[in-house]
Amino acid sequence: MSKITIVLLVIVAILIIAMVVLYFLGKKAQKKKAEQDEQLAAAARGVERQQASRAYKEGKRTISQQMQDAAKQAEADRGQSAPKKNAPDRGDR
Repeated sequence: MSKITIVLLVIVAILIIAMVVLYFLGKKAQKKKAEQDEQLAAAARGVERQQASRAYKEGKRTISQQMQDAAKQAEADRGQSAPKKNAPDRGDR
């Protein structure tokens, strides 16, 4: 064999080895990216849940506040009190 064919075979062998290494590194990188995307999605769901919980808590009132509001509303809905009857004085009998 001539020197040129040996050099070309070595170059081809090096290229094949490089392609195999890049193939496996690429697969590893894809798996890692998929895991990171999954973790990012889980974190985003957690943030959404926290925001929904915070919004719910901000709109929620304590029981004492609810009772005070209900008392005020009941007082407002009562309207005018019934007029008192003019009963005769029982002391004159």
